[in-house]
Formats: sequence, C-alpha cells, structure tokens
Amino acid sequence: PYKDYFSTLSLVSADITDEGLFYIGQMTNLRELILAKSCIKGPGLDLLKNLKNLETINLSHTDVNDENLLFLTKLPALKRAYVFNTFASQAFIETLDQHLKQAKISFEEGSFY
Repeated sequence: PYKDYFSTLSLVSADITDEGLFYIGQMTNLRELILAKSCIKGPGLDLLKNLKNLETINLSHTDVNDENLLFLTKLPALKRAYVFNTFASQAFIETLDQHLKQAKISFEEGSFY
C-alpha cells in the first residue's frame, strides 16, 4: 500500500531476486534504486520499465550482463547507472553510454545507502 511513497530504495546485499523486481516496478515514484550486491541476475530488469521517474540505478556487484542492460534504454529519466563488477563489457557500456545522451553509465561502485 505504500508503493507510491518511495522515492529512494536501497536493497544493498539483500536477497532480492529478479522475481522481486516485479514489486519494485510498481513503485512509480522511485528516483533512485540501489541493488548493489543483491541476487539480481538480470532477466527481471525489464520489469522496471514503468519507472518513468528513475534517475539513478546501482547494479554494481550483480550478475547482470550486456543483454540485460539494454533495459536502461527504456528509462526516460535515467541520469546515472553504476555497473561495477558485473558481466557487462567495456565496449558495450561505452556504446550504451553514447546512445543514452542524457545518462552516464559507468564502471563505478556508486552509493550504497
């Protein structure tokens, strides 16, 4: 019942999996989502496509890969994405970063709060 009140959600080191992203995808006012060191594999990231206000996402230390990160192109408000220590390739991230003119995708850890 509180899903519309969250603007920041930090699930660092949480046991959340791709299936749990279904519920996060309903938090339409989210602006910052921190999933670093979680159990995310990547296929469920598409469930976040309705987060039209999401500006920052941290996926560092997860098992996401190049294919999974294509979902970032569906986030119109995205400004920053962190993908340190994932299965994403440098070449893919550079290409994605150039394609997403308003966003910066980087191999940095980002915040953990």
